[in-house]
Amino acid sequence: FRARFDAFLTILKSRAYNGKTAARIIVLSPVSNENVPGVTAADRNNANIAIYAAAMKEIAAKHKLAFADLYQATATAMADSSTDLTSNGTQLNEAGQRHFANSLYRVLFEETAPPVNEKIRALVNEKAFQFFHRYRPLNTFYYTGGRNKSYGYLDFLPAMRNFDLMVANRNKAIWSAARGKTAEIDDSNLPPLDETAQSRGANEWLSPEDELAAFQVDPRFEVNCFASEEDFPEIACPIQMRWDGQGRLWVSCSTTYPHLYPGQKPNDKLVILEDTDWDGKADKSTVFADNLEVPLSFALGNGGVYVSEEPHLVFLQDTDGDDRADRRRIVLTGFGCEDSHHALHDFVWTPDGDLLFRESIFHNSQVETAYGPVRA
Repeated sequence: FRARFDAFLTILKSRAYNGKTAARIIVLSPVSNENVPGVTAADRNNANIAIYAAAMKEIAAKHKLAFADLYQATATAMADSSTDLTSNGTQLNEAGQRHFANSLYRVLFEETAPPVNEKIRALVNEKAFQFFHRYRPLNTFYYTGGRNKSYGYLDFLPAMRNFDLMVANRNKAIWSAARGKTAEIDDSNLPPLDETAQSRGANEWLSPEDELAAFQVDPRFEVNCFASEEDFPEIACPIQMRWDGQGRLWVSCSTTYPHLYPGQKPNDKLVILEDTDWDGKADKSTVFADNLEVPLSFALGNGGVYVSEEPHLVFLQDTDGDDRADRRRIVLTGFGCEDSHHALHDFVWTPDGDLLFRESIFHNSQVETAYGPVRA
């Protein structure tokens, strides 16, 4: 690690990422881990984290770089049994992120952080959203992988160009707001994306009545339409469905597939359909969660729903009983994004209570856990 980290810093110092001058580099240590129910992450990992943090401090000093020891800055709070700063002992939750931000400010500037400027914070979050879809876009195999030539030339690469421009536009607004000036985001410099021709032509969708008429059914059975997007537009483009213990049908739907384009916001849904009068047709629809992004698969359990949102596995929970998710937690992240319909799918519970899932062809995952990284 010492040799590789030393070489890594040497490479960073040699680059001029703005095309003019070398970057200013601040080395941050890992944060501490904490023990949580079922996972003794602090006992397992903190001794090693301390050794790595000390090595990073030593090598940063060799390169005359600033170093922020966030392990020491978070260790005391993490060791306090009354605190809850992580979701699984390693990944920071919202309270942990807040503590981390204040600790980082205090270590770097040797003073308490000032009150948060909410307008700047909103702009930073908006920039982070756009940057994430440039840095970890779905379908990367079509941008930089083996299908770059056969498919990527369509509108995938121009979309990445526009994400770059949107990130730059938001960065300008952030600096303007920080200087106390007008901070409106201006995306007028975005070139329009070229229209792409579909060689296979338009799909001809049948009505539910025509679909039923086309069925060939054994005379001992009867088939009826339980739900249609004609009656429930929110179930357009369904991907997966599961029945719950109350006889309700849960359906994940994605109009975002195959991925977000510049200027779009996630709008995919997890919908609950109910047949309240037991006539074999759904008559009630509840959107359990929206603003999802290609929810390829899901599984009910532990008082909520586990949902695939590559590169994340998230847990959605309704804490007030209104059948609307009001809590979202990223359980694990780092799953592959190479092809959005090969991502986390086929969720199955084992009799032992393990949640199994699959990834498909040419996906590469590097997932941080309390037990170390898992690569696949």
